[in-house]
Amino acid sequence: MNNFSNTMTVASRQVIFVTLMAFFTFHPACAAQPKSNPFGFERYASTDGLFILFKPGNWSVKQGGDTNSLYIITGSPVGTSFVEFYYAPNTLGNPDAARLMAMFVKTLKPQYPDLSLSETYSSRDRSHVTSVVSYMRNNVRIAGKYFFSSSRTFVSIAGYCAPATDIVRQREMLLNIVSNVSFPAKKAGLTQADASRPAFQPIELPLVSRSAQDGSASFSLPADWRYQALGGKILASSPNGEAGFVFTSLQVMPSNYGVTLPQGVIVSPYRPPSQFIGIVFNQFGNRNVRILQTTQDTQTMQAYQTYLRQQCQAEDLVVKYTSRNGAECLGVFKMANAVPSVMGHWFSTLTGFWAPAAEFPRYAPMLEKIGSSFAINDQYSRSYIQQGIANLRRLQQQTMQSMRDLNQARYDNQAAWEERQERKDFMDSKWDDYRRGNSFWVSELEGGKVYATDPWGTKDTQTGEYYEGGSYKYTHFEGENPNHPSETMQEISSYELNKYLN
Repeated sequence: MNNFSNTMTVASRQVIFVTLMAFFTFHPACAAQPKSNPFGFERYASTDGLFILFKPGNWSVKQGGDTNSLYIITGSPVGTSFVEFYYAPNTLGNPDAARLMAMFVKTLKPQYPDLSLSETYSSRDRSHVTSVVSYMRNNVRIAGKYFFSSSRTFVSIAGYCAPATDIVRQREMLLNIVSNVSFPAKKAGLTQADASRPAFQPIELPLVSRSAQDGSASFSLPADWRYQALGGKILASSPNGEAGFVFTSLQVMPSNYGVTLPQGVIVSPYRPPSQFIGIVFNQFGNRNVRILQTTQDTQTMQAYQTYLRQQCQAEDLVVKYTSRNGAECLGVFKMANAVPSVMGHWFSTLTGFWAPAAEFPRYAPMLEKIGSSFAINDQYSRSYIQQGIANLRRLQQQTMQSMRDLNQARYDNQAAWEERQERKDFMDSKWDDYRRGNSFWVSELEGGKVYATDPWGTKDTQTGEYYEGGSYKYTHFEGENPNHPSETMQEISSYELNKYLN
C-alpha cells in the first residue's frame, strides 16, 4: 500500500488523501504524549512543524505531497506493518466517501490484483466509509482497515495494515498510532483547529456512577440519560432515545394458552437470534429492522453447554432500524437463545448498544465505556465469594471427598495467583447465572441434594420433579426446600456445582 501515495501524486492532485480519525475506537488526537505508554511510543515531530505523531522507536516516517496535499507513512523496519494518512482539498464535488474508496481501490488494483474489501460500512450521507482490506504482498497475506472521509472542502483516508497472522496482536497499537496524530500547523488552507480535528470527533460526555433501584447492579452513564435497572438487568438511553445500552433477559412462550401473560413475556415459537431480534425490537416500538451482519458465537454456546448443561444458539449482530421517534439507528448486539424446554418455553438474553447510524463512530467509544462499567453487585449476588467458601466448608463435612479435596487445595495448597483465578471464575459463573436466570441450591437435610431454579420454577435434579409457581421462579425463590419447608437451602454458583459434581 505504501506506493499508493506516490502513484496518486503522479496521477493527479485530485486524489491524494489524509485521515484525522479513528473510526470506532480510541480518543481524538492530542498534542502531548499520553501518560500511559504501553507500546513504548516515541514522539515524532515533522521538521516543517506540520504534524506530530507517536510511533514505536524503530519505525520510520516518510512524508510527501505538495502545497495542496500531504501524505504520511510510518512503518516497521521490514515494512510489513504500517500506518498511512492522506489528505487534500476535495475536487470531487459533493462529499462522497464511497467514490473516494472506489478510486483508492482502482489505483491499487494493478499493483495488488487480489486486493479485496469486506465489512464495508457507510454513513447515511456517504460522508464516511470504513472497510477491511486484504491482499498478498511478497508472498505474505496483509490485512488491515481503512477509513475514508469526505467533506465539501477536504477528503481524507487513514489506514493500518499488518501481516494477517499478526493483525489481532498489533491492532491496538496500530489504532493508537492512527488516533494520536495532530496537526499544529496550517496546511492547504486548513486552520489549525481544522487540521488537528479528527474527521470523527468522538462524543465524550462525563459519566456518573449509578446503581439499580434494588442494588442489583452498578454502572456509569451520562448525567442526563434515563435508565431502568432491576434484577440485574438494565435499559439505558439518551434523552431522545437514539443512543443507549441494554442488558436483559426475555421469557418466551410458544402460546399464551388463553391467559393474559405478565408484562415482558413474548409469545413466539423458537427462533434463532437473527430471526428473533426483529420481534424483540418491534416490542420496543422500533420498525424496519435490518440485519447487516451476523456471526455465530461458539464461545457462548459452549459456555451454556458447560455450565448449564443446556444448548443454545448465540450470535453477534449488527442491526440497523428505525426508532419509534423516526430516527435511523445502528446497533451492535449479542443475543443468546436457549433451546426450548419440553413444554416449549424458552428464554433469550440480549446485550449491546446503539446510536444514530450517521454518528455511530462518534458514540462508540463512550458506549463501550458504559458497557464495560456494568457489573452485577456483590451484595445482590449474596456476596457469593464469601458464602461460596462457607458453603464449600459445610459440603466438605457432609458430602463427597472431592469437595474436601477442593476445599483443602483452595486454602492450604494454592498459591495467591491461583486463588485470584478461582475468585475470577466464581465471579464469572455467578454473573452468567444471573444473566441466564438460573441458580443452584444444596439441601443439608437431604444429604447434599441439588435443586436448580430457572425463570419458570424449581427442579429436583435427582428425581426430576419440577415445582412451578411464583414462589419457585428464579426471581422469587429464596431457598425454601420444597420437600422440607423448614429448611432454607444454601445457594451455590454453577462453577461451584461443576466442581462439586466432578
